[in-house]
Amino acid sequence: MKNCLLLVLATLPLAGFAQNTTLEARHSENSRVRTEQIENGYDVYTFNSRDKSAKGTPMLSSRWQPAEILLVGNTKRIAAPVKYDIYQHQLQVRRAQGDSILVPTARVQEFAFSQLDARGAEQPRRFVRYESPALPAELNGTCAEVLSSGKSLQLLKFWHKRLVKEAENTTNISSTSTIQRYDENNKYYVRWTSDGQLLAVRPKRGSLKDALASHPEALRALEAQKGPLGTEAELRAAIIAIDEQVSAK
Repeated sequence: MKNCLLLVLATLPLAGFAQNTTLEARHSENSRVRTEQIENGYDVYTFNSRDKSAKGTPMLSSRWQPAEILLVGNTKRIAAPVKYDIYQHQLQVRRAQGDSILVPTARVQEFAFSQLDARGAEQPRRFVRYESPALPAELNGTCAEVLSSGKSLQLLKFWHKRLVKEAENTTNISSTSTIQRYDENNKYYVRWTSDGQLLAVRPKRGSLKDALASHPEALRALEAQKGPLGTEAELRAAIIAIDEQVSAK
C-alpha cells in the first residue's frame, strides 16, 4: 500500500452531491458525500463551492497556498496547493487536473506554507492538529496555527468561523429580512510541552496570569515583562520571552 496523497489526487473521481434547502444542511451533505475508501484508510471528500448567499468566506485565505501536508500515519510530506476551510475545518487540496478535494483535519497531522507579510517578506506558517478535553467541541481535533514553538511553552491559535444572522442592509425601513455571514471566532491557547496541557488565554495580562497560575517560574517571568499586553503580537512576544527564561533553567 502506498500512503501517498498524490495517488489520491491523481485517481479520485468527483462525485455528485445532493441539494438541500439550507446553507448548513448543504455543508453537512457535502461532508457526507464520499468518493470511495482509499487503500490507506483515508476518506476523501469531493469539494463543492460555498453558497454565495452567505457574506464573506469560510476559508482562512481565498488564495491557493503551495503547502506541505503530513497525513495521519504517514512520514512523507505531500506538496500540493491548499486552502483551509476554518468553518468546517477541512483542508481543500487542489489536484493536478484542476479540481479539488476535501481532506478532514481528522486525517491531517499538520500542514505548512509560507505567506508574504506586509513588508513583502516570506512568513512561514505551520498548523498542527490537537486533541484535548480542554478544547471546546467545535475545535477539538482541528488544526491550530503554532504562533510560537518554544521548548517549554507554546502559543496556539485555533482559527474558527461561524455563520451568524444579521439584518439585511436595505433602504426599506420596514424590512425584516436577514442574511448570513461568516464571523471569525478564534481562540488562543498556551501549551506546555512537558505534558501537552492546553490552557485558554486571551491577549490580556490578567488572562495570561491565570493561565500560568500553576507554574511559579513562568509567573515570575511574566512579572518581569513590562509594557502592554493587549494584542496578538504582544501576547506572542510575552510567551516567547517567558519560554526563553523558563527553558534556560
